[in-house]
Amino acid sequence: MTTTRIPYSSLPDAGLFRRLAALVYDGLLILALWFTSVGVAVILHGNEAIDPRLMQWVGLPALWLETALFYGWFWLHGGQTLGMRAWRLQLVGVDAHGEARAVTVGDCAVRSLVGTVSLGAALLGMLWVIVSGRTWHDSASRTRVVVLPKDAKQ
Repeated sequence: MTTTRIPYSSLPDAGLFRRLAALVYDGLLILALWFTSVGVAVILHGNEAIDPRLMQWVGLPALWLETALFYGWFWLHGGQTLGMRAWRLQLVGVDAHGEARAVTVGDCAVRSLVGTVSLGAALLGMLWVIVSGRTWHDSASRTRVVVLPKDAKQ
């Protein structure tokens, strides 16, 4: 099988279905990561239940950070989470001229923050892809999620 390299500017933006499918796939991985983290926290807490206030003010922000780091790691190292890879999606940065560029730590931070706002707004920022072809976090971070052709080298 031969592989082809296609300029990112010629690739279509990912639609809602593919994005949500990749999100569900990644969500299962993140859920496993959270279970592991909370399990370690309970063990470190002497196998006792953790005070809900501590979980609210320390635990939940820690899980959010863990999720942001999960996505950031994959986006910075190839532009694809495991779910994105399964659905042939890739995150690419977009420069001022609309050309592809490498994804930066700043892009990842903005995507994570705005993605959280989108989630809090009942996925309105994700559904925005139906209106404009981009999500809120795509626009805010100057990135695109593109669909790779079947024969593209991943």
